Amino acid sequence: MKLYEHKFLPEEKGVFVFTIFFLGFHIHSNYLFVKKIKFDKSTYNLGLILGVPNVLAIHFLLAALGEVPAL
Repeated sequence: MKLYEHKFLPEEKGVFVFTIFFLGFHIHSNYLFVKKIKFDKSTYNLGLILGVPNVLAIHFLLAALGEVPAL
């Protein structure tokens, strides 16, 4: 979060959050492909159910960091 605070503009919050989660998805997908691990549809759905609130939590955390003054 400190990286975002120092290196990015507040308008780039969506791009920053997207980049973090896209890279995580890409790295994990490559790991599953290399290890030849199969997963079923319920695992994918569970990942979406857990992932969406996680993205929103990061989004709101960054918004809070922009509003709360630093000491």
